[in-house]
Amino acid sequence: MKRGIILVVVLLSAFFLNVPVGVQAYSVTKLDPAGDQIGDSVFDTTNLTWFVNEYPFKVEIVTNYPEAGYTVGSWATKPADLILWGAESSPPALAIPLVDHGIFIAGHVYSVTDWYTSDEIAVLNGITTPPYSWGFGENVWIQAGTDTGLTGTVAWGGGGVTYTASGWYWTDANPLGDYLDVSWATATCANDVVNPVPEPATMLLLGSGLIGLAGFGKKKFFKKA
Repeated sequence: MKRGIILVVVLLSAFFLNVPVGVQAYSVTKLDPAGDQIGDSVFDTTNLTWFVNEYPFKVEIVTNYPEAGYTVGSWATKPADLILWGAESSPPALAIPLVDHGIFIAGHVYSVTDWYTSDEIAVLNGITTPPYSWGFGENVWIQAGTDTGLTGTVAWGGGGVTYTASGWYWTDANPLGDYLDVSWATATCANDVVNPVPEPATMLLLGSGLIGLAGFGKKKFFKKA
């Protein structure tokens, strides 16, 4: 009996140590209608969920789009970058590539100074409309920017892709109200942009624990000490 009580205490302690102090952890889900993509069903993305004030930061995407990309005619499209921004850093200024492209590494967080739009990617591939159609004028790939030093892992498979941060999370408590928004254009042709009004956040009030925090960047990212 005593051994069981000790085990429960250890497990609870481990749980609370992974929770930011004095804030509420919650998830936000953006639902996108099935079948609303441009072109083939491979471009269809239906769900984008992320977790705030919870260690580690995570984004989960339900999509038919594959890691290897998808070729339509002569256009070899590739996965778009995740776009992240807070209430105090709009317009979008942060990108997480989900595959390597150019000098940009999958899973790293970049502060963006210039984007490739879907239109620019089309020009680079010699694509014109007609005969092609795509999501016009959408930000899809980082073109220029700075690596913030924050990293994470990208896992493809099982009907989607998941990004899990390594040693950091997003806090909306510092600065207060810097609420995170996330969007994804699915592919470099932006054939299914997931950026509708998000569903109401699911609020999960979690217990307080002891954790050492060190501010990073614009005070929205936090690393575990």
